[in-house]
Amino acid sequence: MHRIYHILNRNISNEAKFDFDEIRKPFFLSNHNSRDTFIIHRFFKELDTDDIDSFCEEFSVSKELIKKTYLGSAVNLLSGVRKKWEPYFKDE
Repeated sequence: MHRIYHILNRNISNEAKFDFDEIRKPFFLSNHNSRDTFIIHRFFKELDTDDIDSFCEEFSVSKELIKKTYLGSAVNLLSGVRKKWEPYFKDE
């Protein structure tokens, strides 16, 4: 789990680092502020599909919510992100 915190908080000042609730929150909302959007984009750009199970367990977020967030976000328009995540969600 430290890997997920490390990735999502990389190159962010200590005062601005994301805590548990901030990381979890965007997956339960349909309207996102700039911090939520940053988390979503970094999540899909930098985490691997192999991280999903540990993320779901640690943050109590379902794969269905992750997929819904992905589909509702502009991050899915990025070809590199799409190549990684579309096959994962297609198989789910």
